[in-house]
Amino acid sequence: MDTRLPTGRYREGERKTGFLFYQASPQKNTTPSAVAGCAETRTDSRSEVTGTLSISRFSKEAAKKNSLTTLLELLAMTEQERIAAYTQGETAPATALLLEIRHVADPAACLAKLVAIMQGVLAVPAELWHEDAAPQWASYLPTWFVASLRQLPSAQLMASPGQWEYASWVAAMCERQWQWWSSAVGPDSLRITLDLLELPYNCGPFLYAIEASCPSGYTLRATENF
Repeated sequence: MDTRLPTGRYREGERKTGFLFYQASPQKNTTPSAVAGCAETRTDSRSEVTGTLSISRFSKEAAKKNSLTTLLELLAMTEQERIAAYTQGETAPATALLLEIRHVADPAACLAKLVAIMQGVLAVPAELWHEDAAPQWASYLPTWFVASLRQLPSAQLMASPGQWEYASWVAAMCERQWQWWSSAVGPDSLRITLDLLELPYNCGPFLYAIEASCPSGYTLRATENF
């Protein structure tokens, strides 16, 4: 079964076009029973009873309190803080998109470039978060990334699937419906989890960031977790 994700490629005078196709995970998506790896505490049914409160009940109530505390702490973190702190594939607490980038020669270098792009995006002042401010965004984004968005003349963009035009990329980022949640690096792979803030969502700008950051030849699998 294929998962269809909108490319979100916008060009002058053109609406959102096409779809990207990725092989979906064969297993069903499930909702984790706890947040960010804090599993429910389980105890033996023969737990001793002290007064009227069993150790088993106390442990479960403590776990529930710890899970709530963890959730509040997660939600209090900014996206920039999560980019730096969540590097072990931490699970997003709500609707998420898991992107698995495989067959990457240097996944750490690929991640570093993606982080550089996102840090540049998050450094853009709030008053510049609109499409008319695209020229100003260039001073915050990595030079090599801006150059990749400007490498083709307008006449060749339509003949280049997956290629974005600079102003269109900025406009789409200004209206993004996702945030970076976590990352994880493997021997030849990279995993990014995006927290989906709205449905439907457009992850096309981030998919292009992956394309610009990782050498050709990688494969990408996207799994939605609702």
